[in-house]
Amino acid sequence: MQDTPFGRMDQPTEVLIPVSRPLSFHDYMVRYKLLWSDVARVAGVPALVVWSIDHKMAVSAKHATVVRAALEIITGIPFTGSIQTITIR
Repeated sequence: MQDTPFGRMDQPTEVLIPVSRPLSFHDYMVRYKLLWSDVARVAGVPALVVWSIDHKMAVSAKHATVVRAALEIITGIPFTGSIQTITIR
């Protein structure tokens, strides 16, 4: 039995471990208070590329790679979420 603020509980309490999932690109930008222009400057891409990623639009794999690298340079924390990419021929 366990006393709780709501009375006594007869059932054992199960500890729930939170499931960690990657942040979306937008949530990552918000959490670290990043601006599209700042990320674009560090990545060496047009700001429209970062805007596109933030709006779930596909970009080239090369742009996705350099934006990921820029995010880690700026924050020190790698972005592990997904970025939609397109194949450019």
